[in-house]
Amino acid sequence: MSNKQISREFLYLTLGVSLLLTPLLLAQHSLLIEKSLTLLYVWMPGLISLWLIKLRHRQSLARYGVRFQPKGNWLWALIIPTIHIILTLLLVLGMKWDQTNPQIAEQSLLPIFLHILTLSVTVNALLAFGEELGWRGVLFSGLRRLGFWRCHLTIGVIWGIWHIPLMLAANLYPDNQAAGFMLFFLATLLLSPIIGWVREQGQSVIASTLFHGMFNALTHLPIILLWQADAMYSSPLGLAGVI
Repeated sequence: MSNKQISREFLYLTLGVSLLLTPLLLAQHSLLIEKSLTLLYVWMPGLISLWLIKLRHRQSLARYGVRFQPKGNWLWALIIPTIHIILTLLLVLGMKWDQTNPQIAEQSLLPIFLHILTLSVTVNALLAFGEELGWRGVLFSGLRRLGFWRCHLTIGVIWGIWHIPLMLAANLYPDNQAAGFMLFFLATLLLSPIIGWVREQGQSVIASTLFHGMFNALTHLPIILLWQADAMYSSPLGLAGVI
């Protein structure tokens, strides 16, 4: 079966199962059940991809970009998110949308960054791999014939829509859900070609997984460094991050 057909199966199954999980994700639960449902939802693209590749079609994961031997420069996966968060924080402070947390201002940032880096390549990378195997592994394999921009912008649109239940469950933008949704969707759309470039340049979903893990870890930095850390303005997925 062609990559195009398998990517279509992946898309229908992932969106269908995710839609079924959405009411459970948005309902009130204990913290343990809430975290378990979130983990299941996040890993659903990966679980469906593994089932399609290994069980249904008996194919190699390498065909979909699961390669652990570096090709190209995987350091971009760590460098680009770091540059992005620095520019985001500088914009927030320059526009006076927030100010530095006085309890943190006098501390060294190196231990904080090393902790974030450790999370990025361990726990966060493991969580991100489920998404990346699906979106920039299986789906990418079926859409790459469209060319770079059409392929990754299409993935960005689908990726953004798929994230809506997670965004609502996390209540990221409590003061204005509508504006928050637009910012989040725009952020995922703009981020998709960048992470797609890292995936193609590294010739592996492991490269995009590292990027994804690093980016997610760095979203916590404004919460640590800034006084208010309003997600609408200060987050890498907020106004400053989009700009």
